Amino acid sequence: MKLLAAVTDQLAAAIEGKEGTPKALSLRALTDLLTRARREVPEKLRAGLAASLTDLPWMQQSEVLEYRWDAVKTAAMLPSLRRIVDHPPEGRRELRDLAARRIYELDPAEGRKLILEDMLRKQPLFGFQVLAALPDQTLPSIESSLMDNLERTGDWIGRELIARYGSKAILPRVKALSARAPSACDPTLNAYFLRVDPEFGEAKIRQAQTEAAGSRCQALIISQTARYYAGPEWEKIAIEALQDPLVGVKMDAARALGQRGSSAAKEPLFRAFEYWRDWWKNRPAEMNEENRYFERELARALATGKAWKLQKAEFSRLEALCLTEQCRRLVVGRPAEAAR
Repeated sequence: MKLLAAVTDQLAAAIEGKEGTPKALSLRALTDLLTRARREVPEKLRAGLAASLTDLPWMQQSEVLEYRWDAVKTAAMLPSLRRIVDHPPEGRRELRDLAARRIYELDPAEGRKLILEDMLRKQPLFGFQVLAALPDQTLPSIESSLMDNLERTGDWIGRELIARYGSKAILPRVKALSARAPSACDPTLNAYFLRVDPEFGEAKIRQAQTEAAGSRCQALIISQTARYYAGPEWEKIAIEALQDPLVGVKMDAARALGQRGSSAAKEPLFRAFEYWRDWWKNRPAEMNEENRYFERELARALATGKAWKLQKAEFSRLEALCLTEQCRRLVVGRPAEAAR
């Protein structure tokens, strides 16, 4: 403890005579030293690092904002964060997005204004993860403008924004847009339809599964749609897909149900695993790599499902379904982790 205090005092004294990048690097080093020692970073040091943030190399700026944020966050960061948003070093879009997220965290009103303004650009600067961060289910005041941009440009980000925020009021326009580009394999618009017109959305997903049989679209349409919306109709289709003749489709459904499904998906996943085991238990030597991978996806989905926590007896049931050692390794030890 005394050694740490002596070292931090020496570093703090040395920083006083520095400027620019050398000062920023020293502040970063001192912050890291305190963080690794699980010591609180004083507000004065946080403010100093905040003022010098943009003097750091861009990769270190990213590390501070991503991995050291809880230790260093302070309202004094806002001016540097605004500079990054306006002029990201080397055009680093991911750093701009990270800075925007931190602005929203420190000042929700400013962050909201920033996000809404960006949505209305013909080509938004921020990625979808930032633009989708608002708590609003819909954005009636700007959705007509969002639709105007989408009809004019057809950009993917515009489709994502409609999937995330579009209300039923623009349903006729979205249906017309979909009809002009009739491919059913569009997870963004399909997600929008599932959310505002579930019956029509379900029909579109089933159309995609039929039209794209054997393609990458068919193999991934369930999980890609769930990135934007995963409601009851989506879950019904995903559960049915666990019995699809194509292993790739079943894997995609299992993975998506583990990540996005409700607690009602747990038992169908168990039943799908039981069916798979009954098929392969007497001919393990014939099992191909694709089916071994499917076994692991089923085990992972059940063991780590977001909407449920398996009980000890269920972990035992899951382990008993495994035919391969790789599957058992995924399951063994999970009950102890779940109990923490």
